[in-house]
Amino acid sequence: MKIYQKFVNTLLLVVFISYPLYACTIFVLKRDGKVLLAKNLDWFIDDGFIVVNKRGVKKVAFEMNDGDPVKWESRYSSITFNQFGKEFPLGGMNEEGLVIEETSYSLSQYPSEKKNVLNEFQWVQYQLDNSKSVDEVIKSLDKITISPLLFKLHYMVCDQHGQVAIIEFLEGKIKVYTGDKIVVPVLTNNSYQNSLKYLRHYKGFGGQRTVSNGTESQERFVRAATLIKIGNKLNNTLKEDDAFNILNSVKQADTQWSIVYNLSEKEIHFKTQQISTIRTISLHDFNFENSDEIGIITKHDSTKIKQQFEKYSIDKNIQLVRTVFGKLIKAGVITEDMAAEIQGRIVDYLKDK
Repeated sequence: MKIYQKFVNTLLLVVFISYPLYACTIFVLKRDGKVLLAKNLDWFIDDGFIVVNKRGVKKVAFEMNDGDPVKWESRYSSITFNQFGKEFPLGGMNEEGLVIEETSYSLSQYPSEKKNVLNEFQWVQYQLDNSKSVDEVIKSLDKITISPLLFKLHYMVCDQHGQVAIIEFLEGKIKVYTGDKIVVPVLTNNSYQNSLKYLRHYKGFGGQRTVSNGTESQERFVRAATLIKIGNKLNNTLKEDDAFNILNSVKQADTQWSIVYNLSEKEIHFKTQQISTIRTISLHDFNFENSDEIGIITKHDSTKIKQQFEKYSIDKNIQLVRTVFGKLIKAGVITEDMAAEIQGRIVDYLKDK
């Protein structure tokens, strides 16, 4: 296991030095009781599943770093966007209207505790399974520890009441921003504090600089923050198109998915680079007691996709994992040996489910 830990540390270094382009933008819009959280996924892989996750499922975290994996039983159902297989979501919404999304931050440093560990993706699933509010997520933070599998991340969490939290891991400690500490509800790929410092140089936030159309993390942060402020001043009825317009303004050449969660209505609206038509998922359409389904993100172009979900199968799940890791290898992000080790462990874990 010590050999594997050294291997993981090397992998994380390779990912963030040789391929620093896992860049995303997340923000929240709130007006007249309506709450939207929006995200662009910006990197070179578009493959993925939309997964229906049931309540009442007993789970054990995937762990490769010689830690004690956390165990739990899901209290809430959810729909998630996954690229590394079932139970490894990038983000999603649960039946209580809680949304969690992540973006990369290469300087994240997690606590070193070895009890109740889980990886950076299963942290998202754990919270969606167990929490119905931002407060509940925050209360759980000291009970679990992230042991990163592939990426160093930070998170934005929002509930249907409009409460927002930004959660970061800095110098081995957990840093949480809520309430008035969230000056603008935007998260990109720098620490939130450094992004706010940069923002203060721009018009409307205390400085004299003019907003640029650049694609770097800080530029996207400023542009999203500025557009949110303009929209709030106009005070028009909030629509999903408002969120998509901001996502379009911060998109990059490799933006694969643009997602808008309507927490008030428990709906998810999304489009992809391959299919620009906005598709809609309503959590009200699913019987979470019996559902065990997946939607293949790039497969269909219908605007209502509930009827296009299909029965989950381990074979489809394994194929997704192999496809994604194959692309990581081809892009030079990781070596074949590295990919084989992690992919093999994930496949074994999925087969045990």
